Amino acid sequence: GEATYDVERRVRDARRALCSDPPAFDEMRCADFDLTRGAVTLMPARPKWDYELKRGKLHSRERKAFVRWIAGVKARLREEGKGYAPAFEQNIEVWRQLWRVLERADVAVLVVDARHPLL
Repeated sequence: GEATYDVERRVRDARRALCSDPPAFDEMRCADFDLTRGAVTLMPARPKWDYELKRGKLHSRERKAFVRWIAGVKARLREEGKGYAPAFEQNIEVWRQLWRVLERADVAVLVVDARHPLL
């Protein structure tokens, strides 16, 4: 099983105030993140659609919106010297699947990876 020390450490860590810095991590702070509306969108917005829209037309709209979004993300990453967007983010099929799941979901949870270049 799991060591008692590890369980106790996780319990203590779970009681920390939101956005307080854990003792071992002082490289990134919540205040360092750009939370303004002008910040780059972390997820491309799906274009408006309805059930009357043909599949080809919908895919065309999605692709155009995605190309605009990814071009903006790449430009911002280059300007800020943060490298390149991960490969999965450059695949529109990943986003299409996510859009459809989110449309059907009652609850969505965002798990953030600290290595995410857009943060």
